Amino acid sequence: DFAPEMEELGVPECLCDHLRCHPRLLPSVLAVERRANSKAVQYKLLHSLGDFVSRLEPPSRVQCYFGLLVTLSETTWLDPSYVMTALRRLVFCPSSSLSWQVGMKVLITCRRVLLNHQQAVIYKPMVRLLHHLASYQPCIDLRDRAALYLRLLTHAGSTPLASL
Repeated sequence: DFAPEMEELGVPECLCDHLRCHPRLLPSVLAVERRANSKAVQYKLLHSLGDFVSRLEPPSRVQCYFGLLVTLSETTWLDPSYVMTALRRLVFCPSSSLSWQVGMKVLITCRRVLLNHQQAVIYKPMVRLLHHLASYQPCIDLRDRAALYLRLLTHAGSTPLASL
């Protein structure tokens, strides 16, 4: 099993450093994760990548990593707090206003989280994020979709929405 040696070799840190400098390498890094034969290796890689994207500075750079956020949000066995933290930092970043394209990517990522994670785990951060978008987003498309997701979250029950 490569998982213990991976830490010693600094593979996750190296991949994160490369991504920090070269976001265009994201598809290659995600391909490495997908092709890993071991769940332990996948877990270590995704954990490190999640930590990386949730702490990215400045927060406006998170928009370069939506592919990673979607992958993290679709991984049911991984803590969704990495995704929620990255989205919160992007949406509440004072120096950036969300364009329609970025706002739609935020909402697509929210949808993936809603479909794949238990409501009890995501409820508070997701309600805060969706309420903010539904109330303060200038674009009506984004406000309406955020309001719809907010209603689904608050009225659908405690299981992931994919089970409905």
